[in-house]
Amino acid sequence: MATETFHSHELFSWVDLKTTDVAGAGDFYSSLFAWKKVSMEAVPPAAVCDMFLLHDVPVAALFAQKFTQKFAQKNEGMPPVWDACVSVSSAAEAAQRAEAAGGAVLCAPYDVGNGDQAAVIADPAGAAINVLCGGEGGNDVVMRQDEVGAPCWYELSTNNRDAAADFYQAVFGWNMVSFGDGAEAGQDPSMGFSLDGEGILAGVKNLENEIAEFPPHWSVYFGVLDCDEVVAAAVKLGGKVLISPTPYSPSARYARLFDPQGGMFCIAEVCTAEVGAEAATE
Repeated sequence: MATETFHSHELFSWVDLKTTDVAGAGDFYSSLFAWKKVSMEAVPPAAVCDMFLLHDVPVAALFAQKFTQKFAQKNEGMPPVWDACVSVSSAAEAAQRAEAAGGAVLCAPYDVGNGDQAAVIADPAGAAINVLCGGEGGNDVVMRQDEVGAPCWYELSTNNRDAAADFYQAVFGWNMVSFGDGAEAGQDPSMGFSLDGEGILAGVKNLENEIAEFPPHWSVYFGVLDCDEVVAAAVKLGGKVLISPTPYSPSARYARLFDPQGGMFCIAEVCTAEVGAEAATE
């Protein structure tokens, strides 16, 4: 299993799903990605969550939608959502930086157990992202970019790249950079975020290239071996296809899907660790 555990900040460190049907979503993703679902007690306000395990290692958490509605968006009609979490040294300080940079705090810092704190912030365009601060010693960040069934890529869809560049630099110290060989091929270069020039952490896409009804948002991608097989399995399990398997490199494809509850997620074909900066670019 290709995993690496280390303590770091300003990196993606976790994902979780807030949904209207915990049991139904648990069955869907357990079947789709061969995850094992286990229940665990969490510290209020989360109350109870389920944990997804991949090869007996935690890979994602599953919460009831009412948690997000009450403590974050406070929006009765908010659909289920996959949240990307970034490790920070202080959730309170990250929230303050977000407000100072023109964003918003959707959910003020709260305790999640074991000395950890989390918060939900939004950039100036409204795209929400979670921040997570571990207790003593920081977060245990598990990177599995080449692991089938694990998060392999993160992507911001926005209608204001310039504002996003300023915001995420102020909050996390990320720089927006171009990558890939699109410019050499006469195409617009792919854009992404980098920390200290060490690889690409996430992609950035113009919202106008997406389906119009979606507001600015972050997307979570999960690694698969074959997009066609996973898309077919998702449909059989009650999911829907938003974007059919589409090439992101000469040898790999991605797809965008809805789970049966309406939660949007993405998949990308991965074979080796080279998935990083190439994943999910159109």
